[in-house]
Amino acid sequence: MGFGGSLLRFTSTFLYALEFCCAAIILGAYSYFLAVLSNHKLPIAQQWRAVEGLSGAGVVYTIFAVLVRKFHRNEEITH
Repeated sequence: MGFGGSLLRFTSTFLYALEFCCAAIILGAYSYFLAVLSNHKLPIAQQWRAVEGLSGAGVVYTIFAVLVRKFHRNEEITH
């Protein structure tokens, strides 16, 4: 793999890692927000629970994507 391929692979992995960080921050913020509401015995709207679920799914997806990008081998196919 040449320099361009390595740069492209690194850039892709970096963007997935950045996406993971953003999803983890959103998940942490909403989890804290819902925990505070629950501790104060306030009602929690269904859409707030949905945001936490979707951000959790985003965290799992980006962990998987980063691991695939990190450990996937690019094999050339010759005819």
